Amino acid sequence: MKIQIKTSLIGREEEFKIIELARTLSRPILLIGPPGVGKTNLVLDYFKSATVNPTIDDTFILETDESTPSSSIKGHVDMEVLMTQNKFCMNSPITKAKCILINEIDKASTMVRDSLLGIMNERVLFMGNEKIPCDWELFVGTCNTIQKSERYSPLLDRFIIKHEVSRLTSNQMMQYFEKGGREFSNLVEISCADPDSMKRIKVPKEKLRVYIDLFIETVSNRTISYTEEMIKAVSCIWSLENNLDAAMIKTAEIMISREAALQLMQSLYSELQQDILSKLELLALEQSPAIKKTGIAEINQLLKKYKSNKKFSPEFVDSILIQLEALTNNRLGSLMGVTPSLN
Repeated sequence: MKIQIKTSLIGREEEFKIIELARTLSRPILLIGPPGVGKTNLVLDYFKSATVNPTIDDTFILETDESTPSSSIKGHVDMEVLMTQNKFCMNSPITKAKCILINEIDKASTMVRDSLLGIMNERVLFMGNEKIPCDWELFVGTCNTIQKSERYSPLLDRFIIKHEVSRLTSNQMMQYFEKGGREFSNLVEISCADPDSMKRIKVPKEKLRVYIDLFIETVSNRTISYTEEMIKAVSCIWSLENNLDAAMIKTAEIMISREAALQLMQSLYSELQQDILSKLELLALEQSPAIKKTGIAEINQLLKKYKSNKKFSPEFVDSILIQLEALTNNRLGSLMGVTPSLN
């Protein structure tokens, strides 16, 4: 299944996939990036396109700083009910929202953070002795940067997905102007991860063990407990159902960092496979058609050498051929699921 996202943003297919991953896993996502890169628009464009008949009440947006009171989360006394029915009742919009967006979440006060923890974890708003259910589908926090000391704080560690939204390149900005600038709008199509598709994907325990052994000391137990589920969702969203290794590498990038993804790649692939992947990634950044043509020929020669090994992986060969075809059509976006990232 696929969804089409109507957006005025350019070059953000990867970000929309990341948000779809968060929705699929039903876990909070943290978008990190400088002001003006479109973090808020990313969330709103995705939610409006992925939701059937969204209403105003479906979205809760809060701009936070050190002075933001906890009442901004817990809500306010419903004066109409108090006056007409003589009943004390809280009006808490966040409990009705399907999409919760907390901007500058790293600047939130301790009281606001405590209120958010219950909403993120238990999906309830604690109001004294009362627990109000929060049935959100998408919970997104944004911030400009994360201090190293804050990355694994009780609040930020709840975000098992942390993604850096980088600035557009000069080529992307020129493409934006060429397509109409502020009048630009397009449809971005991404794949979804439905439960039936995810059930069909099996992660061998020996491969999962490689992942766990590598990263058990790198991230919290809470985060790494989602590994198997995330690999399955990544397989569907990034169309890697037939290339589990690539899905695992992409998962390491999303969950931990690009460096972790490269470390896992070295554990899963032979030197010849790594050489092929490295050349493919460099070629993806090349603008010269002549150099691209030469590079593609070199990769094809390496593939022939790799296929001469009786233990070669047909899935690996197929994935490289798909990448080469995408490169030929100028739409290669990632190396075996590993994209240049600042995580």
